[in-house]
Amino acid sequence: MAILRELVCPGCGDTIRGADWNPPLDGTPATTGYDSCARKCVGCGFGFSNSQATTPTVIYRDPFWDVPEFIARESKDVLRRALNVVSRGKKEQRFASRNSEDHVTWTMFRYLVVTRKISALAERLGILTAGAPEPKVLLWGVSITPGEEARELEKRIQATLDALGERAYRRSEPDVILDFGMTGVVFIEVKLRSPNNYEDITEERTNRYINRSDDEQSSRPFVNSDKAIQSGSYELIRNWRILWELAKNRPAALVKLGVLPCPGEAEDRLKKFEESLLTTPQRRFLRISWRDFIGAIVHKPLWLSRYIDDRGILDQKGPAVAK
Repeated sequence: MAILRELVCPGCGDTIRGADWNPPLDGTPATTGYDSCARKCVGCGFGFSNSQATTPTVIYRDPFWDVPEFIARESKDVLRRALNVVSRGKKEQRFASRNSEDHVTWTMFRYLVVTRKISALAERLGILTAGAPEPKVLLWGVSITPGEEARELEKRIQATLDALGERAYRRSEPDVILDFGMTGVVFIEVKLRSPNNYEDITEERTNRYINRSDDEQSSRPFVNSDKAIQSGSYELIRNWRILWELAKNRPAALVKLGVLPCPGEAEDRLKKFEESLLTTPQRRFLRISWRDFIGAIVHKPLWLSRYIDDRGILDQKGPAVAK
């Protein structure tokens, strides 16, 4: 019989008794959501991952317990329509975790869309020049802005991925797509605490994104395919190629939002990725920290400031966590 240590609830301060269970063969019972947590504060609605860690991950009974009702609206529909069919279930399951990148992405951009602050924010961050209209916004390939034009954008991104030869059930899903019309298109790859995802990737695996036989030399998104592959930045490689295809002749920017890596392997890999790109004044790759992003949001409501603090969004020293 194994025993999980006692915890103190961060909401009410009550002691939560350590739980015991008959461990499975792999040693740890999986935490798949609030109901599967062996330790809970029912009054506060906080569960805790089934981990012996001193500070296990908080799992919320209601993922939107600390934000206004309008933030939660339509979230389930968007999660269930995300472009990557295979990941939909896990995305919805992990949404309840305090460490969820997707929940932070949803909350921040839902707020910015409703309050019509995206264009001004993009200008302050140097992503766009002044005078851009409020954009059509897609999260994980699904529109969170109303109107027929936004639905057409959903169809265009799906058609772009199909043309690249992606499988319909395992499509790439850029975290955030901002379409400002003729002013430009912006893709944002969001990371909460981890610098980036890196993988051992092969030329064969990246061929549809890096080497296209119908590319003209002057229009190829990558100038050094070897460096792109060596970077291991598979998400960013895909996003850069998809961005070029979707933007066509319009200005475009790929933004890496999150932790800026310190000197070391993560920084070296990111530099290789940057050096692999064909960049121009109209085609840019930008690194933006959470501190700069949040600092550029003017007149933040109290609930948003509390959310930023509670989720540790500005905690640059946090461990890498899964979505």
